[in-house]
Amino acid sequence: MTWGTDWSAVIAAVLMSYGQLLESGHVDRVRRCANPHCTWLFYDESRNASRRWCDPHVCGNLQGVRAHRERSRRQAFRRTAS
Repeated sequence: MTWGTDWSAVIAAVLMSYGQLLESGHVDRVRRCANPHCTWLFYDESRNASRRWCDPHVCGNLQGVRAHRERSRRQAFRRTAS
């Protein structure tokens, strides 16, 4: 196998998948991860189309930890400012 053959197969598979997505009419379900440091796109298969993270166990958890730390900092600041 050569690199050209390998990449051609990958590109062909991606284009086929994209064509199927366009035909399905569900392009609106393709989303960008809500983690500002992540560049992944994902297909939202949730029932009510509310998924926010490419992987809730990775990006969703990171954002949850960041939000918790920010809340903790604000509460600590309020206690010291009082």
